[in-house]
Amino acid sequence: MFKKLLSVLIMALGLTACAKSENIKGNEYVMLDAPNGAEITLMFSDTDNRASGKVVNRYFGTYTIDGNKLTFGPMASTMMMGPEPLMQAEYQYLQDLPKTVSYEATSNGLTLNLSDNRQLKFKKVSGTQN
Repeated sequence: MFKKLLSVLIMALGLTACAKSENIKGNEYVMLDAPNGAEITLMFSDTDNRASGKVVNRYFGTYTIDGNKLTFGPMASTMMMGPEPLMQAEYQYLQDLPKTVSYEATSNGLTLNLSDNRQLKFKKVSGTQN
């Protein structure tokens, strides 16, 4: 009986470990396939729950993690003008970011799952080793 219980416990722990996402704190990401050729970055502070990044303008705000759930607070940004296609990409991205409901992270990437079933995919460019 003890061996069966131990086997079940080990299997359950193994499945839990497989489902766990990598830590995103302290990492910086760049969006894959960003619209209009924009370079969209996203960085998570490792000392507090602040997120920031850059498209045309720098943006910044807060985030909250609860398991694999991820939400962003209101974002503020600088107010510089840029080429219209990049400004459109920035506008759409800043509209999409608050729709984030969960995330999946690996050692080299990040996927933000949005409430409308779309995903934003990023490549890790710097940060902590997981």
